[in-house]
Amino acid sequence: MGETGSTPLKVLRFAVYWTPFMFIYLFYESFRSIVPLLVSSRIDATTPLRFEEALFGAPLFLILYHYRVLILDLFFSLIYAVHPLYSVIYAVYLYFKERTEEYVWYAAVFTATSLLGLTIYILWPVAPPWMSPIAGVSRVPNYFSRLLSAVGLSSEIDPNPYAAMPSMHVGIAIIFSASLARLRPRHRLTVLAWPVLMSVSVIYTGNHYLLDVIAGALVAYAGIKLGSRLYSHLNRWLHRLDEWVSARFARGGLLGESLY
Repeated sequence: MGETGSTPLKVLRFAVYWTPFMFIYLFYESFRSIVPLLVSSRIDATTPLRFEEALFGAPLFLILYHYRVLILDLFFSLIYAVHPLYSVIYAVYLYFKERTEEYVWYAAVFTATSLLGLTIYILWPVAPPWMSPIAGVSRVPNYFSRLLSAVGLSSEIDPNPYAAMPSMHVGIAIIFSASLARLRPRHRLTVLAWPVLMSVSVIYTGNHYLLDVIAGALVAYAGIKLGSRLYSHLNRWLHRLDEWVSARFARGGLLGESLY
């Protein structure tokens, strides 16, 4: 990826390569104003619920509710809470370890998967299990989020509380594992454990239904296929933008060095 060049050039280069992730973040945060306008009159609170009742006789989160213990609450709450921080840390690792090709592939797949998920959020707003009309059942507290909120590093307010379908916790876990499998082919079976743990955690904590999990997996599969096709185009676009920024600022005497 090349770490030569002046500090301003490195900063600009970082900004260029992180454009896809920033775009997705800003898009999701914009839901604070979009959601009340688009989905308030058409929330689906029954389809995933009825799906589980047809399969198991009762919603899974209600079944698991009777087996909840503190140690499992803490364990699955932590797994649920690290989304999407671990994904961002992984992308940072790829970038600074000069895994350029894998970084761009991951950025392309992440973007495709996220856009598919965000589009479904708008078209099919679904209430999560903890909003279910079943009385007396609550989700497992997000202890990690509460801790960050208590020290002023985060907010427990969700930009889109009706983003249950699909589960992007599961979708991102799958593309993360897919990227790891590309880097470490011999450990493919090991990295599959993460999507499984994430799938269990989102159901156990009462944040997603089984149908959300299935949809998240399908969105990830589609995102991998689409992102892999977009990979070469994104790679080309990033390099061109990279070179344009370098050339433009070099001509202005601000950087004085070329990227390549």
